Amino acid sequence: MSVRLVRREIGKIEVYFPYDQIVVEMIRAVPGRVWLPEAMHWVIPEKSLTDLLERLGDREYHFEDLTKNQFDWPEKDEFSFLRKRFDQELRIRGYSPKTRKAYIRHIELFRSWVSKSLKQVEYEDIHRYLLHMVDDKQVSRSYLNQAISAIKIVYGKIIRKPMIINEVPRPRREKKLPSVLSRKEVLKIINVVTNPKHINVNILCWSPCR
Repeated sequence: MSVRLVRREIGKIEVYFPYDQIVVEMIRAVPGRVWLPEAMHWVIPEKSLTDLLERLGDREYHFEDLTKNQFDWPEKDEFSFLRKRFDQELRIRGYSPKTRKAYIRHIELFRSWVSKSLKQVEYEDIHRYLLHMVDDKQVSRSYLNQAISAIKIVYGKIIRKPMIINEVPRPRREKKLPSVLSRKEVLKIINVVTNPKHINVNILCWSPCR
């Protein structure tokens, strides 16, 4: 069995391996470890990596440093750079100009609300922002869902901090009751028909079952 260690962002190491209770207990002994149920992997602080390797002993492991593949962010006008990369990502995905504009607007609003570099954002910032939208702005579920999608793409593909969005919940689908015709509307439908046979069929269809 091989353990895969991935450094996707500075300060955190993702740990992947086929289920093994012994390895699970080793990771649980590492300070600061976190299990991400949706992503199905562990995350440990980078400073605890040596501790984990000592616990693994002779077990085989592979280390991947994905931070080397990240973009060279400009020191000035960082958000313009991010917005351009985000728009490119949306175009590759085939999103329409209208949808791209809406997604970019969501990120602009989020950035304005957090009042700091989007690279410094943590899960709690996103969580508080979504609560703000639900409680203070009282936005619709579809609007909230679109905002979450935009944030997930930015942190999953552009900023490349997937750990902070893995557990971001989505709103439940809104259940709408079917439209029910009023008594007056039903009578209107019945009265339009003149053929006696069709009238009887309509009465049977629109009468309540007993």
